[in-house]
Amino acid sequence: YYTSRFEGIYLSWQQPGFIGVFLAFISFASALVASRYMHSKKMTDLYHSLPIRREKMLLCNSGASMLAILGPYTIIYLLTLAGQMLAYSKYGWVNAAYWKFVAMDYFTILVLVWVVYALTTFVAVNVGATFDALAVSGTFMFLPTLVYMICGAVWEMTYYGAASSYRYSLRLSPFLFFFERFAQSSYRGTPNYPTIAGIFVVWFLLGCLLIGAAVLCYRRRKSEIAEQTQPRGLFQMIVKVFACFVSAAVFLMIFSERSLPVRMLAILFGGTAIGLIA
Repeated sequence: YYTSRFEGIYLSWQQPGFIGVFLAFISFASALVASRYMHSKKMTDLYHSLPIRREKMLLCNSGASMLAILGPYTIIYLLTLAGQMLAYSKYGWVNAAYWKFVAMDYFTILVLVWVVYALTTFVAVNVGATFDALAVSGTFMFLPTLVYMICGAVWEMTYYGAASSYRYSLRLSPFLFFFERFAQSSYRGTPNYPTIAGIFVVWFLLGCLLIGAAVLCYRRRKSEIAEQTQPRGLFQMIVKVFACFVSAAVFLMIFSERSLPVRMLAILFGGTAIGLIA
């Protein structure tokens, strides 16, 4: 009976929730630590004097970091798998479908670690200071989800009767996606599982694209930009635009009970004020 109604279980749900939080933060921190030599003039001169190509150095650092993150988690995962098999194999539902969902479960964790690391590495290669890498990549981690949620809130406050759905908003951020993954034991329903699998495939390809872009950018990176904060640039402009967007939304919330012209002026004033300050 259980086998006939089996829709997929995540072993990660049977692990402590802090493991998901730890993986999210350690993936982010590992990328910053692995690329910190790019933001020091002395370390940059030392590493770039070694008889090894930049691309190979970056890829080796990425591989070593991924192994350091996923190695211990793989051991934890296998121990969880062994415990689950001992507890439930006697019921007869450890079959081909079970192994399919177990493999998918592990793949989703691998993808999230990979994307968080790849995005942070890409940003770190293109900035001159570790703090800039921390601020910009951190902003990018939350940017899609926050923009989606703020747009939904603005729509609800602007149009009477409008209702937004935030059910899948966490999936727009690889960092926040960790929390959904470790909070759900299964994605129920046959239409949902192919969808969630497709989302992870897209994230995986995006991570590969980011690492490829990081390798190309690192090949052309000038050593002189180490320890230099760049007040202008594409990343800085995106962060400033996002700050203006958030400020406009905050002012709209403050004046949400006012008339439509007042709300439009609040949006304009909030975005312009922060834009001038930034």
